[in-house]
Amino acid sequence: MADHAPGMVDALLAKAQALVDAVGFDDNGAIVAGQYVGGNGGLLSRETLKAADALRIELAVWRHSRTTSRADKTGEVVVKSHNLSTTPDGGDDG
Repeated sequence: MADHAPGMVDALLAKAQALVDAVGFDDNGAIVAGQYVGGNGGLLSRETLKAADALRIELAVWRHSRTTSRADKTGEVVVKSHNLSTTPDGGDDG
């Protein structure tokens, strides 16, 4: 396995955990003062979509670092295109 920048795996795991937490909240809500609050009945919220996009970007960075490491060692040049949009429609979220 290729060497990665320090913290890259930690960042990937943090984004994955954020997505898992967001999906769990969308499905179940959270217990506050002994009662369930929030949740979206299983529908995906905007926050969950943002968490999924953040994970998608982190995965693309991780994959790119692996490809770059392999290319550096073998002399190969590999070009991949990734959509790194932060919104589902590809636009700016502002």
